[in-house]
Amino acid sequence: MLIRLGRALYWVGCGLAAINVILGLMFVLGPFRYHGPEMVQSGDQWLLFAMVAASAVIPWGIGRACRYVFAGE
Repeated sequence: MLIRLGRALYWVGCGLAAINVILGLMFVLGPFRYHGPEMVQSGDQWLLFAMVAASAVIPWGIGRACRYVFAGE
């Protein structure tokens, strides 16, 4: 039973990390859609994406830790 719980928590963490990365891409690519590339400060969006992508490691790491503890994988 704990093995299944560990695997389920791992997949939840992976899903949250994927959602986080997708939101980061939306923040980066969203201004291009409405204002065009000449109106966008590209350094600011890439910094924001890097921060969001780096924060995606946190739910993935927690899910991975749960999988290691509960499932022993």
